[in-house]
Amino acid sequence: MSNVHLLAVAASLSLAMTGCRTGSDTTDEMAAASAPAPAAMAAASVVSPELEDALAEALDDERHAIAFYEAVMARYGRRRPFSNIVNAERRHANALLAQYRRLGLTVPADRWMEATIEVPDSFRAACAASVDAEVRNVAIYDRLLAVARDPDLGDPAVLNVFERLRWASQERHLPAFKRCSG
Repeated sequence: MSNVHLLAVAASLSLAMTGCRTGSDTTDEMAAASAPAPAAMAAASVVSPELEDALAEALDDERHAIAFYEAVMARYGRRRPFSNIVNAERRHANALLAQYRRLGLTVPADRWMEATIEVPDSFRAACAASVDAEVRNVAIYDRLLAVARDPDLGDPAVLNVFERLRWASQERHLPAFKRCSG
């Protein structure tokens, strides 16, 4: 087994052990799971263009969620579930950014930082729009997981992060927004 493969397996196991306990989505667990790996691993990694595109799409979607949830709170106040989930989305973006650092990739600009975000006319409608957004997020991760799983294109640590972020959207965020929309 090559050194690169051993390092990738070790990083994946480390992420799995720190990021998959009982399905919680806490700051400490996400921070531990997204901590950068040794520089030697980044230098030894070869990243497929498909994996880099997958990371960029995932990061863009997390950043869009942050911008939308912030815009909703600017209009309707810091109310749950937005006030909780926006922090989770920041942790998700940070977990993806840690993969960029680990792999030695250039982080794409955040196109949502200065964007004008349209907010629905009621809090309940904002919750319903967020249900749709989380459903789309899960579908995005379903598609991106195929790239991360591919032995020629993917990466075990990125796969672990994608799986955890998909789980959080499906099992935590989506039910919270369904409760407030209905």
